[in-house]
Amino acid sequence: MPVSTGGKLPPIVWTRPDRGKILRDDLFGLAKTVVVTLLGMTVFIATGMGIAIVVTTVLKALGFDPSSLY
Repeated sequence: MPVSTGGKLPPIVWTRPDRGKILRDDLFGLAKTVVVTLLGMTVFIATGMGIAIVVTTVLKALGFDPSSLY
């Protein structure tokens, strides 16, 4: 069972917002979002190109030349 000391609580001290820190945090978050987005797009494009190369290789191995359709 907690024992009450009967003392007062310390006063609440509100810290002032540091606008520079807020701006740095926001810019860091934005930069991280841009990097993740670009990385995701790169992976998506590379996956599509890899699939296209595999499909073309399989079709050529089966004797069908996809370039004849152009």
